[in-house]
Amino acid sequence: HSSIVSEPDFAGQVLRSSHWIYWGIGQVAQSHQRFHVVEQTEIANDANLRVFGYSEPYHARCTATKLYTSQKLAWICSDQLGFEDDYPKIQAPDGALLINGFLLCFDASANFERQCAFLKEVAPYLAKAKRPSVLAVTKMDLIANQPELHARQMEALRKAAKNLSNLAGTVETSAQLGVNVDEAFRLLAGAIEKSRPRAAPYAEALMGHQAACDSARQGFNQLLQATLSLTVSLQPSGQAWQAWLRANGSKREFADFISLFGTGNARNEFDRCAASLRDRAVSERREVIGQRLRKLLDTAYPLETAEPARLMRHDSVVKRLLHIGGDQHFVSVTNAWQENRDYLASLDTRIPYNFLINKAESSQIFMV
Repeated sequence: HSSIVSEPDFAGQVLRSSHWIYWGIGQVAQSHQRFHVVEQTEIANDANLRVFGYSEPYHARCTATKLYTSQKLAWICSDQLGFEDDYPKIQAPDGALLINGFLLCFDASANFERQCAFLKEVAPYLAKAKRPSVLAVTKMDLIANQPELHARQMEALRKAAKNLSNLAGTVETSAQLGVNVDEAFRLLAGAIEKSRPRAAPYAEALMGHQAACDSARQGFNQLLQATLSLTVSLQPSGQAWQAWLRANGSKREFADFISLFGTGNARNEFDRCAASLRDRAVSERREVIGQRLRKLLDTAYPLETAEPARLMRHDSVVKRLLHIGGDQHFVSVTNAWQENRDYLASLDTRIPYNFLINKAESSQIFMV
């Protein structure tokens, strides 16, 4: 993670004139393990594109086992710099922050030779630090379908890493797909605690992740189908979502889904399900309206005594039907009947006046 910032931003609350970023507190899924996440990087001055003064090389600095800070805020995004009051303020521990382990990230889509060269340079510093480390091969989704390239890269990485005395393991990850990300941190946390867990190979982890995603999606959709009522789905989208959340937000199926897909995707699934319910209600009500209108037409225009309604002017048919049907067969609804929550949710099957006078809708019945 490298950034180009102004001198005031470099001295601000987030960076505090240091070349490391505090990401906040993380927790391995389904575990009690919590840890502070720090990223060592290089920050350049936007005035001259030079790295802000540091005499120590990066491969030596990034293995520091003790960092010092005062009132340093967690990094959220680059737009946060200079506008810290507009974002949540998560503060790093004041004073000394002890580093217990290192996560070395290798980009599977980038130049592996250069990254392997860096690994050889940093190896003696990691040995001196006497802390466990984990190699995380990132962006595996970009090369997963290139087995020969993958094999060459992993062999080069294995050779470059052979001198790492405290290496706890290698994990192939994809943040884009959410595969093995937690596993990398779990493996490192286990090495710190000397429990030595094993990380699954990428292909195996991907299959497990996809199975978990399929199961979570199926469970969430079943929950929606079982709990989302037509009355709720007919409310304005935001109100409907909040009403459903109050009743179902604590259920396991919802928690499983958002842990993998996020709340935004849960809302999208909810809106899709609610729209499907509304569409089905409108379709079913349109069918009932059509059946009732056809019966009324048969009463108003018996084929053996009068010309068919399809041959007459629309307004003439409407006038005759209203005269015959009255309030027994017709009802006044506000706005478009398809959007009237009370009408669609009720058992009232009378024909809305605005359906009858809408030539595009009712004339289709007249023509039958």
